[in-house]
Amino acid sequence: MTKAIDYAAETLRAAENAQIWRKSAAEAHQILAELARAAAEDETARAALVAAAAKGSPVEHDKLDSLNAARAKREHQREFQQEVIARADDNLRRAEAEHVAAIRRERSAKAREIADLRVACGRRWDLAMSEALSALSTWDALGQELAALDVVSMGRTGVSAWESAIGYNRVAAAFPNGIVKKLFPQASGLFAGDASLAASEASMWRDLPAS
Repeated sequence: MTKAIDYAAETLRAAENAQIWRKSAAEAHQILAELARAAAEDETARAALVAAAAKGSPVEHDKLDSLNAARAKREHQREFQQEVIARADDNLRRAEAEHVAAIRRERSAKAREIADLRVACGRRWDLAMSEALSALSTWDALGQELAALDVVSMGRTGVSAWESAIGYNRVAAAFPNGIVKKLFPQASGLFAGDASLAASEASMWRDLPAS
């Protein structure tokens, strides 16, 4: 399954690529959350300085300038992280779409290869059925010859000499149960199944002298 293996590797790469962008967006969101917490803390400090100044305390310009600088820096960081998130989200959508497409290609390739194996099994079945039909035709003709020779005992009640010689009942008993149950489940009770046709034939004709 060379193609299926190749597509499986492609699917894995697409999944890994999607995970990279998913992680990038998550990290950017985390940075934004940290920036928001820092901004809230600074705003609390700024409010405290303003309140102190309103009560007559000297204005601490250095601290206010520092808070203002931190606010501006955070704003730039926030904008940058938002761009990172937008880019990551866009790439993630493409990566996830590629991942879905890769999965489809992988499954299609695997299905094609499995279907080819089923075709090969079909050829085996056709050959086996052809051989079975040929064997049954020859076997049937030989049964007709045996019936014509009138050498079959009538020892079993209800079994004609013709049926004993031709022996379709023995063919039914030899039909594989696995096939009968799958293809003809309603008729499975009519077949004994899995008996050896060669063994039942040998038993049928055991009283004839050896050649």
